[in-house]
Amino acid sequence: LPTEAEWELAARGGNEGLDYIWGNSPKPGKKWLANVFTGEFPHKDTGEDGFKGTAPIKSFPPNGFGLYDMAGNAWEHCSDLYRPDAYSLFIKSPKKDPKGPRGGVSQIEVNWFLQNGKWPSPLIFGKQHALSFLHVTKGGSFLCHESYCLRYRPGARHYSESLAPTNHTGFRCAKSR
Repeated sequence: LPTEAEWELAARGGNEGLDYIWGNSPKPGKKWLANVFTGEFPHKDTGEDGFKGTAPIKSFPPNGFGLYDMAGNAWEHCSDLYRPDAYSLFIKSPKKDPKGPRGGVSQIEVNWFLQNGKWPSPLIFGKQHALSFLHVTKGGSFLCHESYCLRYRPGARHYSESLAPTNHTGFRCAKSR
């Protein structure tokens, strides 16, 4: 799996400084350039982007490196473990191609971070499996609706359980040169 930094570099396709892989608008010319959820989420996907559910590979134009589907369709796992505070740690100690945190966090700990440490989620959810760590996911998915999940920007990040497969998460193999 690529690191989060490697994934972002590949997703940008040589277009540094753009908000999205294809430009600065999420929907240029009122046309989606990625597989997204259109319509009333979560009840009715209208398929305005051409698909209701996942789309076949190469359904949308490639980026500047010739890579397809770097936005939408399925969240892509990165090798980095997820930490909500990763960027603040990076600012304190910047590195080229950071490899992510050495220790990951569980969903319980993420809930704690998101609630400023005030939500007793371990009491609510109980203990999780020791290998149940979250990994960084990138790119958004066909279940992302613009009202709550506009994560098609290369710099946007999310997380997913590494032991919980879904129909809207996947991975992309990468090779260093």
